[in-house]
Amino acid sequence: MSEEMNNDEIQVISLEDENGKNHDFEIIDMIEEDGKEYYALLPYYENPDEIDENSDNEVEVLIMRLTKEGEDDILESIEDEAEYNKIADIFDERLGESAEEVDE
Repeated sequence: MSEEMNNDEIQVISLEDENGKNHDFEIIDMIEEDGKEYYALLPYYENPDEIDENSDNEVEVLIMRLTKEGEDDILESIEDEAEYNKIADIFDERLGESAEEVDE
């Protein structure tokens, strides 16, 4: 999980939900804050036709924290609201700047 991110290459990971179903996500950004790693993820579809046609076309960024369990890297939800809001604000600022650069 701690690989360097290359902007030319899409990094896709698979996460298992509480029902045991795997979902693919693209890593769009990673930050280190207060000695912890956080990832911003978007649902990944190899084929755009797989996107749910019933959705409202709004894509939600998933923010997760990396933790270690023995030798394993685990991405987990951020339960603490203050921590989540702080990290979400950082990603909003970083990703907003990236979007502005593309628009120029």
